[in-house]
Amino acid sequence: MLNMLQARLLCKITCSQVAADAAVGVSSIPTASRQFSSSAAFGARRRPADAGNDEIAALINAQRSTYRAQQREKRQARAAQTSEVKKETETLSDSRRQRTEDEEKRAENRYLSNKAKFDADYRRHLLSKPRSAGPVDETVDVLVSSKKGEHVDLQPRPPITPSPGSVVTPDDHPLWQFYRSKGTCLTHPQAYDHLGRSWEIPELRRKGYEDLHVLWYVCLKELNILRTEMSALRIVIRPNMIENVARKYDAPLKSVRRSMTNIRTVLLERYYAWENATEDFDLDRFVEDLPAGAEIVREELPNGVKVTEKIVKKLKEKEEIVAVLSSA
Repeated sequence: MLNMLQARLLCKITCSQVAADAAVGVSSIPTASRQFSSSAAFGARRRPADAGNDEIAALINAQRSTYRAQQREKRQARAAQTSEVKKETETLSDSRRQRTEDEEKRAENRYLSNKAKFDADYRRHLLSKPRSAGPVDETVDVLVSSKKGEHVDLQPRPPITPSPGSVVTPDDHPLWQFYRSKGTCLTHPQAYDHLGRSWEIPELRRKGYEDLHVLWYVCLKELNILRTEMSALRIVIRPNMIENVARKYDAPLKSVRRSMTNIRTVLLERYYAWENATEDFDLDRFVEDLPAGAEIVREELPNGVKVTEKIVKKLKEKEEIVAVLSSA
């Protein structure tokens, strides 16, 4: 065991000695070093182009000095401008501060003057004796305003209680037409089971314009009556029973709306028929005035005639018209 420890110690000592000898040997090796005698020699080696041309070097130095002078002037101008701006800002801030202080002083003086006036008036009101108002006439309808230091005792009259008797409605009032009868607000739902049907289109075609106009407003009046009764039902009947009762109004409302739709359809038919008749009349009058064997150009037709393919076809069917030409 001792022999093994001695062997390890000897091994460590020898290894450390070998490493130290190697380091000493490396440090003793000569190395090449660059040495310069002066900064001028270093500059000459670094910039060999300037060594033989003094004029270029002088020009470069002049440009550098000029550039530095310009930059110095710019910095000075910028500093002067900044100082001027600071001075203006300080001046403005001083004037604004002075203005604010003046406004505050004026407001304080105004408040003190108003307070002094109010205190004086209040003291005068407390020290003054109330004047006698005299007897008050209850029949006077004019409102009397009390002045300072006066006490006017006005006895208010009792208000008029609203009652049904205070509102008088004439018998011929137009709003009575929103109800089916003057004494009742609602019509019994079974009464709508015996009402008639809606107006059909063939029946309305036999009517004149005045009859259609009157019938339109009759349907509109019936529609208003039905809607008035439905709005009254929402007030009288419970919410869970409104749907059952409102179903009775579905059929009459549907028939009235259908009648109004049919009236509108008949009026549209008559309008389209009137347009077609006007076009045919203008075409016939234009053809009658043309001479025999004439040639018609579409662009030369009068403004009153609407040129369509139908009109051109009719013109070609006429024996006295030779052809219908186009400008193209």
